[in-house]
Amino acid sequence: MQLQSLILQAQVSAEREAATAGQWFVSDRSGADPIAYALRYVDQGRAQQLIDSQEWKDLRSRMQGAAVVVCEASREAESWLMDDGVRLMPEDVDDWIAMHKMFCNFLEEQGIGYTVLSAGIGNHQERVGFVLQQWNTKKTWSVGK
Repeated sequence: MQLQSLILQAQVSAEREAATAGQWFVSDRSGADPIAYALRYVDQGRAQQLIDSQEWKDLRSRMQGAAVVVCEASREAESWLMDDGVRLMPEDVDDWIAMHKMFCNFLEEQGIGYTVLSAGIGNHQERVGFVLQQWNTKKTWSVGK
């Protein structure tokens, strides 16, 4: 739980620094990640502490206006699953798929829109193109708001 709290604090710090400097912030992780890990591997009560934190409220607000892309967990995308030496690794592909579903449910409960990058998009350039398309769509939508 201490690791999840530190990750949440590091995420909010990095995003605040970028926002203060007027810079863009692109991340392969989000503030939702440590909360999802706490929900899955710790318990609801401890995860709720993170959900109630000012850090998460700030991050959630930014995520609600951001282009959020979630990579699909599936047997087809098993090669995407790599140990970064820090986070807990799923026991197997089924555990990974269950985590993916729980993560998406959490985003929905928090009012955060997202798009799933299909495991069927295996080519690196196609994945980059997909993410850029999502970003451009969100940027256009945000500007017109």
